[in-house]
Amino acid sequence: MSSTAYEPYHHVGAHGEEKPLVHERSHQSPPRPPHTRRSAPKTSSAAQHIRTTLRALVLILAATIVAIQAHATVVWLSTRNEMVHDSGTGWKMMQWAVLDISPTYTMLGISAGAVILQIIALISLCFWTHRIHDNIWRVLCIYFSSIIFIAAWIGALVYFKLVHSQGAKRTRWDVWTWTCQNRDVTNAKIPWKSLCIEMEYSFIAAIVIAVFELLSLVLFIISQCAAKKQVKYGKVTAWI
Repeated sequence: MSSTAYEPYHHVGAHGEEKPLVHERSHQSPPRPPHTRRSAPKTSSAAQHIRTTLRALVLILAATIVAIQAHATVVWLSTRNEMVHDSGTGWKMMQWAVLDISPTYTMLGISAGAVILQIIALISLCFWTHRIHDNIWRVLCIYFSSIIFIAAWIGALVYFKLVHSQGAKRTRWDVWTWTCQNRDVTNAKIPWKSLCIEMEYSFIAAIVIAVFELLSLVLFIISQCAAKKQVKYGKVTAWI
C-alpha cells in the first residue's frame, strides 16, 4: 500500500506486515537539566528564622516600653499639681519638680512606632508570598526602615541618658531622675520606687532593642547575599 499525505509512512516487515514508522524518541520524555530543583539556601533560611525571632522579641520589649512610659505619663499628669507636707520644714511643697517631660514622650513615640513596624514586619514574614518577599521595593524598604529605626533608637537613648545625667547634677529634671531622687520616700501617694525601676528598665530595654535591630539588619544582608549566590549558581547549572 502506498502512503498518502494523510497517512504515516509505513515499511514492510519480515513477514509482510506493514508498520508505521515512528521515531524512537517520540515515546521518551525530554531529559531534564540537572540541578533544576534546588532547595532554599540553608544560610538564608536560618537567618530568616532568627530575624523572625528577633522581631518578635523587639515587639514584646517595645510594647512594654510603651506601657511603662504611658503609665509614667499618666501618673505625672494626674499628680503634678498635688502638694505634700514636708515634716522637716513644716512647709507644703510640690510633689513634682518642674520636669522636662520630652524624654518620656520621645521614648514613648519611638517605642510605639517600633510596635507598629514590627507588627507589619511579622505579618509580612508570615503571610506574604515568596514573590513579594523578593520584590526589590520590599528589600529597599527593609534597608531604609532598619537604618532609620536604628538611628532613631540610638538618638532616643542618647537624649534619654543625657537629660538623666543633667538631672543627677540638679540642673535639669525629668521623670527618670526625679523618681529615682525620691525612691526612698515612704508613705507617699506616688510610687516613686516602682517608677524609678520602670524608667531604668526602659533604658536597658531600649539598648537591647537597638542591638536586636542592628543584628536583624546584618542577618538580612547575609540572607540577601546568600540568595544572590544561589541565583548565580542556578544560572550556571542550568547550562551544565
